[in-house]
Amino acid sequence: MEWIKYADGGWPRLLRLNLKYGPARDAAGLYVVFYARQNDSDPGPQYKTIKLGWGYLREAIKDLRKNKYVAEYAQYDPMITWVEIDETWSDGALVYLNQLLDPLIKEDLPQAQPIVVHSPFMAGKNQNAAAMADA
Repeated sequence: MEWIKYADGGWPRLLRLNLKYGPARDAAGLYVVFYARQNDSDPGPQYKTIKLGWGYLREAIKDLRKNKYVAEYAQYDPMITWVEIDETWSDGALVYLNQLLDPLIKEDLPQAQPIVVHSPFMAGKNQNAAAMADA
């Protein structure tokens, strides 16, 4: 399970991503919208999560660009990353990431046991993530 990043290590920008080069039309998975924190004196995380979710990724990106709550963070030039994941694992992974990343925009979550997956902001993979990619 690998979160999308550019080859140079940068993150796609939500509002500037050319969908021609984004996820495949039928790709479904988890997405995380976030921005880089500007205050270097704050010992907190480098990134702040705005919103996360699961769905058909191209449609989700189009919807996120029109979302009035996400638009409130446009001045931060929000970034997005995604990972294709089987729907079987999506609810539990979404619950876990919601607990871990504490998004600013809260939404109702599915009733599911959390399934541990690695955060897009952490290096490496875990065994659960590798198993989900093979499911």
